[in-house]
Amino acid sequence: ESAVGLIIGLVCGILGGVIGFFWQGSWLIGIVVFVAMFIAIALGALLGVLVPLFFKKMKIDPAVASGSLIATTNDLVAINIYFLLFLK
Repeated sequence: ESAVGLIIGLVCGILGGVIGFFWQGSWLIGIVVFVAMFIAIALGALLGVLVPLFFKKMKIDPAVASGSLIATTNDLVAINIYFLLFLK
């Protein structure tokens, strides 16, 4: 799942970066969109693997506990990545 997440992140990041470049005419926007999408998608896939494993070790039902936690964490991380990249 992590490898698929990396591949999907790479493809979506490239597509988003190219669209961002042609839409705004700036390589900086294209690079920021690429990096942010790649990191957000790859991290989401990694969290999707690690959080249920963690809950299983803690004797908590992974199906019940991890769904909303992964979605919320992924959203917060993605928004922070976008903001941090645009500020630099």
